[in-house]
Amino acid sequence: MEENTGDAEAQERLEPDLGILLVHGIGSHKQGETLNEFAMPILKWIDRWLVRDVRIDRLVGQLARHTLTKGVTGTAEFTSGTLRPPDLPLDTPAHAHARISAASDQGSHATQSWLFAECWWSPQTLTPRVSPFLLWLITRGPWLVLLHLSQAFGLDYKAFSAELQEPGSRTVVAQLRGTWKSLKFLFITLVWLGISLLLIALWGVVSLIALVPIGYVRQRVFALLLAVTGVVGDSYVLINDPIQRVAFSSSARRALAWLQARGCRKLAVIAHSQGAAVARDVLFERDAPHADLFITLGPGIAKLDALAYRERTEPQSFLWSGAAAPVTLVALLSFIRLLSTGEAGFGLWGFPSLIGVLALIAIMVSWNSVGNSLERLKPDAFLVLRNRQYQPKLRWRDFYASHDPVSNGSLSATIAANVSSIVSRKVMVLASLLGDHTAYWTSRADFLPRVVAALNFCAGAGLFADRSAVRGIVAARGTYRRWVRFLWVSRWAATASLFLPLFAFDRVRLVAADLHDGLHRLPVASIVGVIDGLDKAFGWLGALVLGQPGSGEGVTAILLVSIVSAGALYVWGRIVAYWWQHTATLLMTPMFMPSRDQAVNRLGSWLLVAWVATLAALPPALSAAWTFAPQEISWQTLFRFLAMFATLACMLGWFFLLLGLVFMTRELAAKVIAARKANSSWVKALRSIPDLWIGPFAWFAFGVGGGSLLWQNRYAPVLWQPAIVLVAIGVAAHFFLRRPAR
Repeated sequence: MEENTGDAEAQERLEPDLGILLVHGIGSHKQGETLNEFAMPILKWIDRWLVRDVRIDRLVGQLARHTLTKGVTGTAEFTSGTLRPPDLPLDTPAHAHARISAASDQGSHATQSWLFAECWWSPQTLTPRVSPFLLWLITRGPWLVLLHLSQAFGLDYKAFSAELQEPGSRTVVAQLRGTWKSLKFLFITLVWLGISLLLIALWGVVSLIALVPIGYVRQRVFALLLAVTGVVGDSYVLINDPIQRVAFSSSARRALAWLQARGCRKLAVIAHSQGAAVARDVLFERDAPHADLFITLGPGIAKLDALAYRERTEPQSFLWSGAAAPVTLVALLSFIRLLSTGEAGFGLWGFPSLIGVLALIAIMVSWNSVGNSLERLKPDAFLVLRNRQYQPKLRWRDFYASHDPVSNGSLSATIAANVSSIVSRKVMVLASLLGDHTAYWTSRADFLPRVVAALNFCAGAGLFADRSAVRGIVAARGTYRRWVRFLWVSRWAATASLFLPLFAFDRVRLVAADLHDGLHRLPVASIVGVIDGLDKAFGWLGALVLGQPGSGEGVTAILLVSIVSAGALYVWGRIVAYWWQHTATLLMTPMFMPSRDQAVNRLGSWLLVAWVATLAALPPALSAAWTFAPQEISWQTLFRFLAMFATLACMLGWFFLLLGLVFMTRELAAKVIAARKANSSWVKALRSIPDLWIGPFAWFAFGVGGGSLLWQNRYAPVLWQPAIVLVAIGVAAHFFLRRPAR
């Protein structure tokens, strides 16, 4: 133990080959949390990559050739680390020393020391007053939503306006293209108005709780508002409070200076979300320490810069964006009320018409301000030269998830336009609008290898010495991306299963009414009170909009059945996600252990994939059967339907089993033929192939027994006798062929 402690202290006294500063995003972060969240996945990936993996090629008899599959082997481990006081001295960031030892198959060996340090600026965040923050959200939030949709769908309002104003004749193709763009703008505008209304309503409801004169309650309300607004709320602190932004930068500057004082040969910065803006402010200032690598994941820099530009130039445009959705709703409800009552007259129709015109003006002003802001984000030549002067060696690698709403695409289209030192790469994480932004480090086949490759190139650690191993990473990335797309499809299929019963809306209303009445009869006063309150509220809204009295029980019933269905689907989705993650881990095994990329292992992966696909297919299948085949599924016949579905799942697994046996047989035949060409006899040829008999015979025995049972649809012990005989023959042949040659 004392010797290990001495080695760790000696490692700390050495100048690290690479110093890595880890910067978190806005939010409540504990000290040491970012260090653990960022550094641990990086080193665990490297350590697993350096595991010794050898492919054994038997030449003849017991002679064999051992080949390193990745061209490198070694270890990666943390030698020391300090996360929090009292072990962490004052003005010292949480840090950890790591030692990476890599040896190539050519005999070269290298040991590097990496120093991870955390930039913890979360304590500098102050909780603002809820009222100003809510007003800021109501006006700036809708504008940022429109900015997001404009980037996500590639809509350029200024270019579109210029096309509409072009004089002269236009071809039919151009007219069709213009019509398609107009419909696209109309659809996105309707989506924007709907999202804005939902956000404003949510912020309004949550803000009512803030009226409680208790400090803890107000802090929780602010945290909830930040959680539901995402990057919108994050931007408030960085833009509306310049003192806090300077404090954030000071924390990052001190942490970077601490790393530089340790004598690091190379410096790298890894920043997440709005922490990327904090790190950028420090890196691109005069007299900043020269860094070699800047990695950003899910940065919200483009939105932040666009919002800052609009705040400085035309802050009044936010009022139009905030008023667009409510004014449109008022105009729409007014027209619906007039149409339902059949009233006429200029005095009655003039007011909603005027409100409608104001809504159109607000929408056009919002689109125009978004287009101008995106255009202003592109850097000019002076800014590019200044940044190059401040950071002459810096390489900026930006990674954005495919469905990350914060980064919302590549920086190359905005602040990195025509800047060669900034390279953006799209990575697959979970293909989820809600999960991608916080789950980058779970992408072990797409995001993590790219980060490790960038750090390896910066430090010269020599982790990727074999081109074939790199091709294995690329192949694993493709497998992982397909698997993520499957998760995306299953998620949307489950969502569609919620709306599929609308085709049988009469039956839905009957089920909803039964659920409403059943909950209303429960001997729980709080549940009954909530249901009565919802009935009265929906009835009042219906009378206000339609001008006629009505009951809200039907709307409440539909709302209750929707909540129950969504809750059940969420629980089932968590079950699918668990098995999906387990399968993803198994599918990534060949990337770290290429020698295990064999037919037997692939067959096991295929069977697990079939199992996950079966779980994911159950909700849409159940919904489709309930909607379109009501005579086949009911509460009485539900178990029969599930049994039929399970039988189909078994048949799917049986199909993958047969497919795997075909691939195994082909692979086995190819090995035998190749071995026979290299050996003088069939016995020597068979002995030159490791693990030749046990795997195929075991799977074949399982297939014969299980397939016979499925075919006969009954349990018959006599059917397993051939399987047992085949296994015995396989084991005997295996040991016979493994005997040393005389």
